[in-house]
Amino acid sequence: MKSLSLNQKNPLENNYPINFLHQLAKVKADGCLEVVYGNITYWIHFKQGHLIYATNSIDPFERLERHLRYFSTNIPTLNSDLRTQVRVKFEPDQNEKDLGFSDYKAVLWLVQKKYITRNQGIDIIEALSKEVLETYLLISEVKSKSLIAVSSFNKFSVLCHFETQPFINNCIKKIEQWQSFHPQVWSSYQ
Repeated sequence: MKSLSLNQKNPLENNYPINFLHQLAKVKADGCLEVVYGNITYWIHFKQGHLIYATNSIDPFERLERHLRYFSTNIPTLNSDLRTQVRVKFEPDQNEKDLGFSDYKAVLWLVQKKYITRNQGIDIIEALSKEVLETYLLISEVKSKSLIAVSSFNKFSVLCHFETQPFINNCIKKIEQWQSFHPQVWSSYQ
């Protein structure tokens, strides 16, 4: 495992967000890429250059609950009561900075308590991360970014990891599909 310090030759040399991901994968970085764009903060977690999880500060528990509701059509245990329990148990206080771990920990808890299988947890993590990265990849340039050494993944299990480049490519394809509908569709929430 290679932990990266920003005091070393900085892999985040330019300000194009997609390049940060490529560079961190290339150097097999461990940690959390934190990117601030306007009033949105993105946290993209890596271990040995593999993508572990991505989230942002735009109501992560609304996003988690929406995905759990979607998956509940095939996973009956993800009922309304359980979704509420997850929110109450894991949603951080607004003043608490958790680097985007709370929604990830919620999915891990669902797996550990056997409400969902490991594969279902991976599917949820993948869907959440794709949604976040699709918006992240639309950023043209950022002013504030840092790679934070994170030991928190050592405190609980890493459910899965994704090859960074293929994951990015899938997100780019989805973005291109959405853009092909422009100007009729301008948001995936329509």
